[in-house]
Amino acid sequence: MHTLDKLFELLLEKTGLKRVAERPYGHIHYTPSSAIAVRVKKKSISIEFYTDGRTKNSLTPDEHINWANACGILRLELFSGGFFVLRRGVKNNLKSTLIYELPIGSEDSLSNPDLQYELVGVINALKQNLDGFVTLKSKGRREDLEEAKVSEGDEEDSDEEKEVSGDSNESSISSNYTVENLLEAISDKIMETGILTQYIDDGSLATVSLKIDSSEDGFEIVVIIDCNDRSLGELSDDEDDYICERLDIYFEQKGFWAEFDSLGYPLDDFLGFITEVQT
Repeated sequence: MHTLDKLFELLLEKTGLKRVAERPYGHIHYTPSSAIAVRVKKKSISIEFYTDGRTKNSLTPDEHINWANACGILRLELFSGGFFVLRRGVKNNLKSTLIYELPIGSEDSLSNPDLQYELVGVINALKQNLDGFVTLKSKGRREDLEEAKVSEGDEEDSDEEKEVSGDSNESSISSNYTVENLLEAISDKIMETGILTQYIDDGSLATVSLKIDSSEDGFEIVVIIDCNDRSLGELSDDEDDYICERLDIYFEQKGFWAEFDSLGYPLDDFLGFITEVQT
């Protein structure tokens, strides 16, 4: 089993953090809308508790910041002598993140028992400080609806056979329009307008593609960045922050969330943007 797989199995067992598909990150989601996120990078592992203030159900940045200042977590010295720090969104001032970067030497470090002990300890210390402030998120509305449909499936199959008739083409346009079509159209618009070009500090932006990762908690939009002449294998924290914040604003301005909602992906179930560099 891959070292990264083993690490996330350990985190699930010891902290409840769920990996997203086979990607190098995972989350614990809370209500009001906020999350603990762990992301394995080349030189560090980031442990965050963040809110983006996107919906009426989101934890507000002021609530997030006031909690961090009041609970004492900013003064908590962690195992390696480091501390959590607060970051406020630059373009999206509704975003607030509490973050700790745990340095790693290489991927082999992920199997180091001392590093694993520290990582589990930091996550559980964060969870302990959140106890009573936020509550674990229940399943997303989309997941609940999908489960409810399962019991109806057999009955609907026989009915559908009887209902297919000459006027079945009436809904052909909407039935053929999928979330994949929407993501592809938005990706094309992003490249046409060049809204993300200025946020790439290393190399030049070649393409942007979007995909959805769904879980029982909701869904995330993965932003896959392909660059020319790039020396770094991953986005810097500044690049990541600027790109995610710009997309927050862009999706809101263009009214994309109504289209996602019509395709069964309501904004209340949206868990955030995740950036990746195409390799």
